Amino acid sequence: MEQRIIGHQASYLIQVAALLTFMVSSYVIVMRYPTPIAISDKLRRD
Repeated sequence: MEQRIIGHQASYLIQVAALLTFMVSSYVIVMRYPTPIAISDKLRRD
């Protein structure tokens, strides 16, 4: 017997939300903070 705690649509929604959150946070980090992979030379740090 299989019990479903959440449905397929809720599962997909959670996955999409996690993926979008990861993409947006990565973009913000690369664009605003000094990292080795920063876009601008001013923010690039080794």
